[in-house]
Amino acid sequence: MTSQPQPYEIQMLEAIRELSAAEAARLLGRGQAWVSRHMSELGGYRDGPGDAWHIPVHAIKRYQERRAVELAEELRQHDELAREMRDAMLRRRA
Repeated sequence: MTSQPQPYEIQMLEAIRELSAAEAARLLGRGQAWVSRHMSELGGYRDGPGDAWHIPVHAIKRYQERRAVELAEELRQHDELAREMRDAMLRRRA
């Protein structure tokens, strides 16, 4: 894993508008192999067969926003399940 980019780095990357797989991996804090496996999910595209991948910065931002919503929902479901389990244990004790 690599360190997370600083805000000024993100601003610089936005000016570029498209990233390579290695740059996207650094921005996301993931390995390059993970980025390669998730290219379509990240909005990556190629100009032609065998060409290098291009990943628009705006597509990565959309991915990050979707992922944040998914994680928030998972956390909400986990909290709900934990409350149900706690309530069931309290009912057994009573």
